[in-house]
Amino acid sequence: MQKKFPKNYHKNIEKKFQEKFDNHTTNYWLKKLKKNNIPCEAVRFIEELLSDEQAIKNNNIIKLKHHTGDNIITTGPVLDFNHKIKKKSAPKLGENNIEILTSLGYKKDTIKDYIKKKIIL
Repeated sequence: MQKKFPKNYHKNIEKKFQEKFDNHTTNYWLKKLKKNNIPCEAVRFIEELLSDEQAIKNNNIIKLKHHTGDNIITTGPVLDFNHKIKKKSAPKLGENNIEILTSLGYKKDTIKDYIKKKIIL
């Protein structure tokens, strides 16, 4: 009995699609697919996203002042429904050690000792 769907059949289909897609630009295919009511969008490279108007407007790409003093471009928060998340760069290595260890119950003398012994920064 012959199988109805051969194993890895998708690879043949994928190859045929790729051969067709390679013959035209992304814009050509987007227009053609959208004209036929097929939902689609171009996959963007990171370089394109960094200057994409809509990504910037939606806070998917944000500019921050880094702790080094430089301005950096990075991704915004994934979920920020009210636009109230404080946008700041990641802390320097060890910047929050004292607060974190204090919140975990470490005594200030112990923390100072760790710093002195260079166990932490």
